[in-house]
Order: sequence, then structure tokens, then C-alpha cells
Amino acid sequence: MDENGSYIAEVYLEPIHYEENNQWIEIDNTLISSEDNQSFENTDNQFEVEFPKKPFQNDETKLFTYQTKGHAVQIDLKTDGTTVSSNDVLKEVLPKVNNNQIVLEEPIEDISFEYVVDGSKVKENIILHSYQGKNSFQFTLNVKDLEAKKQTDGSIHFFDKKGGICLSYRTSIYV
Repeated sequence: MDENGSYIAEVYLEPIHYEENNQWIEIDNTLISSEDNQSFENTDNQFEVEFPKKPFQNDETKLFTYQTKGHAVQIDLKTDGTTVSSNDVLKEVLPKVNNNQIVLEEPIEDISFEYVVDGSKVKENIILHSYQGKNSFQFTLNVKDLEAKKQTDGSIHFFDKKGGICLSYRTSIYV
């Protein structure tokens, strides 16, 4: 209640708190170095997201892992010639972190990957610095103990064995 007796409401597009043990905890998606110093992870949320500090090494293309409700989904860039062709050189790049944002600057020539961790999701932006004939990107989602079901809106929902929705993966493209 305000000084004059009126009420003030604050409305947000994304959650700013999550409930744990009957208490509301403020969400903090600031990316910090993990205990083992191998990755960056969000500080405090009902989900955990982890970005490797070396995403492109030893023929691996691990972009990030998203964990919630005891389940994990690992997102990898597909490199069997469909996304990264034999003509492309996949460079080992170090991620640039700024608060809740991480950028992989040009692991493929003229293409960068940006990830923003919000209250309830990880938003991916693929940035084409110049058009090089590449307009298709494929990803591998490594999932255990979850069943994927495509929804009518094009999203993919992952369900646990009890039938409860665990997470949603949006495939919509915004240009």
C-alpha cells in the first residue's frame, strides 16, 4: 500500500521469483563460473543452465545443457555436413559473458550464436554477419527419460513418465 492508501502493482512479462520450500526466491540468471571452472551457469532459478567454456573442441559442439525437475536436455550443433559442411572451419572460440547473456563470436565464419537466460527460458539468437549461402542450422537434443511430443503450434513438449510436462522447446523462428 502506498502512502496515500492506494495499491501499486508491478507486472512483468517474465517470472522474477520462483517458489522453493514454500518461500519465494528472487531469480538471478547472472552467468558465473561453475565450481569446476569448466562452464558458466546461471546463479539462481528453478532451472539450471550450463554453457561450456570450450564448446567446440575435440569434434564436440556442446552449446548448452538445460536442467529442470531432475531432467536434463543437452543442445548440440549438428556437424555432420547438414549445418557445418566440410568446407566450413569450426573455430574453437571462448564465450563472452555479460550478465545473463553469452556469445560465441564466429565459431563459423560470419556466424555467431548468442544465448540470453531469462526468467523461464533460454533464448537463442543466430547472428549472420553476412550471408554466405548458409540458411539452415540443425541441432541435436540429447534427452533421457523424457518423451517428446510435437504440439499444434510447432513447439515440442517433453513429458516425464508420469505424463507431467517437464519443459517446452520452441522451434519458431523470428527474423
